[in-house]
Amino acid sequence: MQLAISRTDIWESQLQAAEEVWTSVLKLSTMWSCLEMRELAIKRIDATIVSRWAPAKLVLFGRRYFVDSWVRIGYRIFVIRNGAISDEEANEIGPLQCLRLMRLRESMPRDSSFNVDAGIQAAFRDELQKLVARQKALSSRKKTNHLTIPNTVQ
Repeated sequence: MQLAISRTDIWESQLQAAEEVWTSVLKLSTMWSCLEMRELAIKRIDATIVSRWAPAKLVLFGRRYFVDSWVRIGYRIFVIRNGAISDEEANEIGPLQCLRLMRLRESMPRDSSFNVDAGIQAAFRDELQKLVARQKALSSRKKTNHLTIPNTVQ
């Protein structure tokens, strides 16, 4: 029994360390337009970490680092889960977004053919379009894994 607990504790601490490392890589690579590192960080986070994040964290990180898929996943979880959106979550994602999510949730039980993803796309069209545009702007820059410092010495 002790061995199982130790393995779980080790696994949890490794995941926490990986999350801190990859979110730091994502932050810096986004800030410095190191696109290959940014893409790698997003892939690593998608593969191992994103499924562990709360919906508010998905929305916040997706907005901050221009990853529309995380925002969509976070919104989807809010719409389909059984529990209500907490006051803390509403403060984190914003009152207008919370209101839109509640409207989507109310639409679901009455209409069995309700398409959650289409509802999210319609309700958050402007926000999602801005994220996608920012993502594309980042992707259109020259890919680099290093920081380019202008030569100011003549």
